[in-house]
Amino acid sequence: MRRRALNSAGSQFGTARRVAASALLVVGAGGCLTLDPETAKPLALPASTPRVLGAGGVSDRAHAQLVASFGGAYRSPRAERILSDISRRLVAASDEPGQSYQVTVLNSPTINAFALPTGRLYVTRGLLALANDTSEIAAVLSHEIAHVTAKHANARGELERNADLVSKVSADLLNDTAGGDRARARSRLTIASFSRLQELEADQFGVRTMARAGYDPYGSVRFLTSLGRSGGLRSSGAKVDFLATHPTTPERVQKALLAARQIGGPGQGESNREGWLRAIEGMAYGDDRGGGVIRGRRFISTASGYGFSAPEGFTLEANGQVVIGRGAGGLSAMRFDRVARENGQTPEDYLRTGLLEGVIMEDVRPLNINGLAAATGIGRSKDWSYRLAVIEMDGSIYRLLFSAQSLSSDVDGQFIAAIESFNRLSSDDARTVKPTQIGLVTAGTNEDAVALARHMTSERALERFSILNGLDGATPIRPGELYKIIVE
Repeated sequence: MRRRALNSAGSQFGTARRVAASALLVVGAGGCLTLDPETAKPLALPASTPRVLGAGGVSDRAHAQLVASFGGAYRSPRAERILSDISRRLVAASDEPGQSYQVTVLNSPTINAFALPTGRLYVTRGLLALANDTSEIAAVLSHEIAHVTAKHANARGELERNADLVSKVSADLLNDTAGGDRARARSRLTIASFSRLQELEADQFGVRTMARAGYDPYGSVRFLTSLGRSGGLRSSGAKVDFLATHPTTPERVQKALLAARQIGGPGQGESNREGWLRAIEGMAYGDDRGGGVIRGRRFISTASGYGFSAPEGFTLEANGQVVIGRGAGGLSAMRFDRVARENGQTPEDYLRTGLLEGVIMEDVRPLNINGLAAATGIGRSKDWSYRLAVIEMDGSIYRLLFSAQSLSSDVDGQFIAAIESFNRLSSDDARTVKPTQIGLVTAGTNEDAVALARHMTSERALERFSILNGLDGATPIRPGELYKIIVE
């Protein structure tokens, strides 16, 4: 029986996206937007496939795999038309006006954008929802176009290949494992710095390009500010990676502001707020109902007919039917997913085969969870302890994996309660889960953000309303102007 084990190293239950830097530029939340390795599905680009799109490019098949890993393409004719118009103007004003580009909207609530060296540009619907006018979207697209024209992917790939060669020579040819480790550590610092410089360079090129194309260069400043605030809403209490490959958002905002000021004062160029808001009205917001939705600590899949609740204090994120949870302070985490059940395999059999590499299983025992056959056990490694459970339902195995630095009886009790919350949905439960989308409301006379946020179907409604509309405490609500809200 062969099955990929879940890797317990690093960011508990994290699965890394392995895409060659020379083939794909991934830019993420807080910058050209990072992919969260804990929520990303593994993506294997084929080594050789037909119809390769240019030097360093990827095939149509690889493009399809990439799009599928983000939940598929999202169709929004109005948004697609305006994205196409913006990209055409930006390309004409770029350093390589002969390069062709194609924009794909990804069906993901994450705020993300990236580019392939071939000219394929990708933006998530989560990013489109955060933007408030055409100049903000132009800032994102011109940043990605700058990555392509500056050939950043090829440069980073060459640097990483050289770094790997140095560490391999140290470790293999000179029999110096410690030297190889030191070389890898030094190269990681160098590559991180190199990528940060790429991001800042793309920001500078992007601001100049969007200004030449006739867009308000301060759109970059506004979008980066909203991006930073959105990241704070999502990940308060999260650990900071000081080797992150992207500059901090405040640094990028400041440098984008300086670049915009070199062009001129505020008020220059197109922004077209109403045109953009009308284009995204009705667009799905948040989780795709087909893959499952998050309501507070509860995850519900109406398609597969089940739900469960995370422990108190956990924040959930979903990518398809992979759900990642983080406890307060980063001292605990969870992962939930589903795999096919093999014939004759019991939940206990499944647990005993080992879900986590390098983790010793203890106390494996059967359970009955709301009428479903299940099993649970404890796993231990050098630094973490784990409570694992598998539940059988309708030919599938559902896996709940929890980690904690200290698996006290209280913490373990919370994990077990979360496992026991797994249940089939009743028809009434399924009907209560409604998809959410972007709506628009016109501000009335004397209405403020508090009044408009009451229209929201969302937790932390006022905070989310303010971030979604690029508002801060000093920004007044303008009567007669459109504002985004989240509705069912």
